[in-house]
Amino acid sequence: VYKRQSQTRESREEEDKKVLYFRNLRPTLTESDLEKVLSGYGTVNRITLKPFRGSHACKYAVVEMENGKQAKEILTSTAEDIRSLFLEGKELYIRYHQSNEERHSRNPSPASGYQPQKFNSSTHTVPKPQAWPFQDILPPKVLTLDYAKQNWRGFKALPSEKRRSCYQEWLYPLIEKQIGPRLAKRISVMITDFEVMTDEEILQCIEIEQALKQRVGECKEALGEDD
Repeated sequence: VYKRQSQTRESREEEDKKVLYFRNLRPTLTESDLEKVLSGYGTVNRITLKPFRGSHACKYAVVEMENGKQAKEILTSTAEDIRSLFLEGKELYIRYHQSNEERHSRNPSPASGYQPQKFNSSTHTVPKPQAWPFQDILPPKVLTLDYAKQNWRGFKALPSEKRRSCYQEWLYPLIEKQIGPRLAKRISVMITDFEVMTDEEILQCIEIEQALKQRVGECKEALGEDD
């Protein structure tokens, strides 16, 4: 009985997984092109297709199919019609798309027990005090990474462009140290795309060298700058 219940639960969870995330798509690909191919596997409910922030070398997409069975068939397919969507020589990158809530649960914030590695932080001028979302927290004249982590809820409540500006300033010297200055700014822009990365994932890149190295490698591949 337990085994049957477990199989039923797994089947239900698989059925719920109907949203896919594509990366390394051809820069000339259109939503119509993508829908034409994927409709051969079932009903396409929704498509979002965009170029990577800071790069026109390739695109990414979020696609919702009618059900999980159709999505799984696409996910496991190596057919030529699927391969034709991607840049030649690049990985056929298709994964189940995760919602912000799912990604947050996988990458908890500092307030819920996440203890990232420490390193010397840069600084960034804080917005005007009245823009700070909590009256009982007075922002310092200069916003440091450590202060942002200690007041994580307040920092995340800031407008996305202000957070992105902070992240890019903190990321740039770390990326420059890894690969030099030529692509550092461009990749810092790509990593801080909130449609692809959550705040917690960006923070991991800032604090965990291996996480940053992996993301930098993915960005270089997207830019056609493979070593």
